[in-house]
Amino acid sequence: MSLDLPSLLTFSTVVILGVSVVFVLESWDRTERRDRWWTTAFAAAPATALASLASVLAPEERWPIALANGSFVLIGFALWTGLRLTQGRSAMVPVTLGATALATLAPFVPLRADGAWAGGEVYLAGVATGTLLAAAEILRGPLRRDRAGVMLAVLLLLEGLLYAVRLVLILVAGPSSALFADGVPSQVITMTSTVMVAGGAVCLAALRAARSEHLRDRARNFDPVTGARTARSFQPRAVSELRAAGEVRRPVALAAITPADLDELRVAFGADAADAALARCAEVTQLLAPPRAVIGRDDADGKALEVLLPGWTEADAEQWAATVRRELLAAPVELPEGRVRLSATVGIATADPHGYQLGAMCDAAREAARGGGAGGGQGQRGDAAESEPDRSR
Repeated sequence: MSLDLPSLLTFSTVVILGVSVVFVLESWDRTERRDRWWTTAFAAAPATALASLASVLAPEERWPIALANGSFVLIGFALWTGLRLTQGRSAMVPVTLGATALATLAPFVPLRADGAWAGGEVYLAGVATGTLLAAAEILRGPLRRDRAGVMLAVLLLLEGLLYAVRLVLILVAGPSSALFADGVPSQVITMTSTVMVAGGAVCLAALRAARSEHLRDRARNFDPVTGARTARSFQPRAVSELRAAGEVRRPVALAAITPADLDELRVAFGADAADAALARCAEVTQLLAPPRAVIGRDDADGKALEVLLPGWTEADAEQWAATVRRELLAAPVELPEGRVRLSATVGIATADPHGYQLGAMCDAAREAARGGGAGGGQGQRGDAAESEPDRSR
């Protein structure tokens, strides 16, 4: 098979159709809004491929061009909408629908280009904007910590930048110029788009699997990695303790304990090593915790332990935190690569400045652990250099 555009579009259509059908069927019974938007993107992908092929075979017709343009713009914006929902942001549905409608109608009211590239300026701008927004959404939020999220962002960035270059070329030289035809050829765009759809499906499936596992863990009362309480059981118990303490103005402290260099451990030795470090931190914390302490795993990113200490002042909590750090350094984690000594960052917040409100205390303790020292919390940090692997066995 030669690499002429109709042949390449035929091959691309077969690949995209197969990938999209599998993704849509697997997502059919999922009810989360995020999944519905991702399913919409992969339902639009084969429509784009088929309409693009039809526009090449029948260049005098406007409707295949309109359908291809609108569907491709919808792919990027639907991915962006789903990613925003995944990270707890608003959906911005009117923007998605408006961009899709504009790209669909543009071929019937061409600005500069006509024929096969009628409405091309709006189409190229829409694809570039949607894919770059989706990539930026990943890189600005928690998904950037996931390798599948980073890979998806790279694919979207590549696609968005290629379409941005094409937009500049069509505006500067026009669709019939040699510069536009040879600068970023349609064959290159077709192959890149095929890779984006296939690779995007794999990345989104991985992200969705990780999200589903996180939701299953949240539904449990105790975290399977650390043995600490999940948000499901930590928050009601902690709120009850704070309410009782607030009635008599009894002191309460909250410590946020974060093992140092978890991300570095994950990159260097894998996810199991990072889980082992977090589990060791939880083990030491639980052994040293006072009887009435309530220990939970941070629900924000799962990288910290939150320990509510009823009846304890800030000075008491600081002394206890120093003991936890010393014991943690004295209990290295055994990995196949060697022994790793752990350190931890501990942020302390007290109840009185925050009105005995759990959310405010957790935020202040996390901020203090990051070194900010604001909001009534004080950051304490052990020696981060101690987290280097100890090669003695």
